[in-house]
Amino acid sequence: MTERPSRIISSAVAAGVVLTTAVTSVLLITGASWTRAGGAALVATLLLVWSAGLARRADPFAALLDAVAAFAFDAVVLASLAWALRFDDPMAAAAALIALIASVLSAYVVAKGRALGYPVRGGSIERTIRGGLVTAAIFLGGLALLLWATVAVAVVVGVVNATKVPQRKVTS
Repeated sequence: MTERPSRIISSAVAAGVVLTTAVTSVLLITGASWTRAGGAALVATLLLVWSAGLARRADPFAALLDAVAAFAFDAVVLASLAWALRFDDPMAAAAALIALIASVLSAYVVAKGRALGYPVRGGSIERTIRGGLVTAAIFLGGLALLLWATVAVAVVVGVVNATKVPQRKVTS
């Protein structure tokens, strides 16, 4: 009986992530205030952290919604950030695109490992760090240093997951 309310809450939180991600994207693309876009990104990041916690305690459907919401945040916000910065700061725009690619590859490694039966954990800590860095970059008007730090985090997480997946299968 408790599974139904947790599924509803997980669905609502994931929908909240997608909605605030869309708001962030619109604010970035339309050239609205960086502070407003950063506020929307902050709300989306906090919802993502909450969503990850709910997904760990809920069923596979909640985990799927959480993964989709996290992917939507990375894809939409980083692509919108790259678009918004393309003329003013091309290096920051490039960093946003590279962070997008690295985060997608990292998520792919986790998803593929799980599909093959490896015990791979999706990292809510990494997601929190990445979301925090992206949010801070938005608040600071697309600071390239924070976007390059996001690239570094995504690459390190991807490499760690890619090297740990085969090791976990051997030891289990």
